[in-house]
Amino acid sequence: MHRAVPCQRAAATFMLHHVPNAHLQARNIPNRIPLAFQFKRALSSDRNNDRCASRRGVLPHTQRIVHKPRLSRDLGVRVEAQAEVQTLSDVLKERGVTDEQFSLILERNPDVVNSSIREEVIPRLNYMQYLHEKGEFFGESVADYITRQPSCLEQRFEEIYSDERYVAIRKPYYTRHDTPRGWGRPRYEKRYEGDTSAEEWLQERYPDVHIRFCHQIDFATEGVLLAAKTQAAAGAVGKLFSSRSNKKQYLAIVFGHPASDEWTIDAPITKDEDCPKGFSMKIAAEGEEGKQSQTQVEVLARGTLALEGPHKGKPASKVLVRPLSGRRHQIRLHLQLSGHSIVGDAAYSEDRDSHRMFLLAHALHVPLKERPLDLHVPEPAAWRRALHTGVEDP
Repeated sequence: MHRAVPCQRAAATFMLHHVPNAHLQARNIPNRIPLAFQFKRALSSDRNNDRCASRRGVLPHTQRIVHKPRLSRDLGVRVEAQAEVQTLSDVLKERGVTDEQFSLILERNPDVVNSSIREEVIPRLNYMQYLHEKGEFFGESVADYITRQPSCLEQRFEEIYSDERYVAIRKPYYTRHDTPRGWGRPRYEKRYEGDTSAEEWLQERYPDVHIRFCHQIDFATEGVLLAAKTQAAAGAVGKLFSSRSNKKQYLAIVFGHPASDEWTIDAPITKDEDCPKGFSMKIAAEGEEGKQSQTQVEVLARGTLALEGPHKGKPASKVLVRPLSGRRHQIRLHLQLSGHSIVGDAAYSEDRDSHRMFLLAHALHVPLKERPLDLHVPEPAAWRRALHTGVEDP
């Protein structure tokens, strides 16, 4: 997907601390994560329904989707939503997808049939149309782009953990995070129909709770996002983040094959004052003040990109990343500095075509005294299709 490029400055020198005698094997990711990071995630009911339908021999993309009645929080009465009967094929063909293209979409991403038409497919189509109207597709139609990279239609929020004090979700990529300062009062104008945020999604499910986000992940990043249901709960986690007691792990697909299997990047980060939008960060140059930042990287697999487009067949690798500090854009900058930018990172790579940034907030361990939290989301199926390693998944 073509996106505008935020400004940035050339990287300065950095230190790589190589780990000797590290031998690479393509590994199953969950086995590389400490047991404390693994737990059974909750699957959303609509996905379970789709899978049950598949087992009965009914293809989800041919089912009729009828919007369910909803409850009005304001009036406290039942509001019957107008029944809208749609199929995946109908929705895509309305956007110019041909029968031949629809067959290719199903071939390249069979999981697209499990995507919610109302909550995923239509909002993503509207987002791509929004980008197209801004001229960021460089002449390519939305239908042609969807056919090349059909995983662009995915946008699934999931609640992965909840108790009386906390709730954790899986935030989709290219969705706003937002902060408690705007809770109940949206602080942005919706750019297209279906434009939503993690804040708005949680507010729909917890209308009577003032939920406070305990940390942040980038707009382009998918993965674990933890929020607190009380001020005291937020304060307890905030102290652990300040003391760096919480442990975070990310997965990324990067360009190239790193020469080492494990290394640590130690390079200070500062704001890029030359960026007019105030978006970009940069590696602090020698003699320039910056915040100390360290990142550990481990290669999990090497292969080639399989995304249809200009980068197909290029060398790429899947890496496990452990940030030892929490600076803005730290992982993205440190991987760029290593010579292995993240695939789809429009700010710090040359990739303007991939449908997403391949960075996943994979696991978060919060060592609360009363009840430690071990939060984890697995690698999306679309990632396994994006990188060919020659090793079959178990």
